[in-house]
Amino acid sequence: ADASVIASALKKVDVAVYDAIKSVVDNKFTGGATRFSLANDATGYQVDNFSLPPDIKTQVDALAAAMKSGSQTPPDTVS
Repeated sequence: ADASVIASALKKVDVAVYDAIKSVVDNKFTGGATRFSLANDATGYQVDNFSLPPDIKTQVDALAAAMKSGSQTPPDTVS
């Protein structure tokens, strides 16, 4: 069977690095765990090899906005 990747998850490490450096510069650095997600623009998705149909893009963008606002929570695991 043929398999294709239609989208890739983005882990925007630049956001984490920038935030850490900025907190040091601003004298606000604290140790500990920091969570990066859609809420702080540290994750996202990239469509590979084609354009999403407009109706699907609208649905995906709405779901991403709902996760960013906290009104939709993705599952902790995938089975």
